[in-house]
Amino acid sequence: MTVTTERAALVAAAKGRPLTGGVRVLAPAAVSAPRPAPSQPEKVTQPENGPAAGQPESTSIEAVLAAAEASLQQKLRTKAARVREQIIELDGLVKAEAEARQVEARVLKLRDELSAAEAQLKTLRHSTPRGTAGSSTASSTTSRDVARAVRAWAKTNNIEVSAYGRVPNDLVQQWQDATGGIL
Repeated sequence: MTVTTERAALVAAAKGRPLTGGVRVLAPAAVSAPRPAPSQPEKVTQPENGPAAGQPESTSIEAVLAAAEASLQQKLRTKAARVREQIIELDGLVKAEAEARQVEARVLKLRDELSAAEAQLKTLRHSTPRGTAGSSTASSTTSRDVARAVRAWAKTNNIEVSAYGRVPNDLVQQWQDATGGIL
């Protein structure tokens, strides 16, 4: 037998499974406490979530690790060191996962705020302010009136300006300076 098959055979034997060749090894019977005398009432206390019959009581991981680290057997001390490293790594992974959940929650909250702000911006961009309906025609009429007034002023002051098209800004500025921009 190789080392792996020997180990598998030992594990199977410890669990009471049949081995190759039909040999079956039975696990040793658990040693039980002596039964109380019939005159004493038997007290049965079973914790709700406690260990099942035949199983040892559970102890804290830290207590088990401390006992293994204090053991005289090198094998136990080595396993305890490995388990402690794994626990530290597991603790780090759990903390990282919790932090990731917090960041995801924050991202979702910020996305909700962003979508609400975008919706508000969209409504502001696509709606006309109250009391300004038709103001675009009024402003275009006003710009036409300004252009007419600037052309008339330029004609009276012998300044050359085209009869059609856009009036140059510097000419509009001169008109505003001379007349105060009043129509």
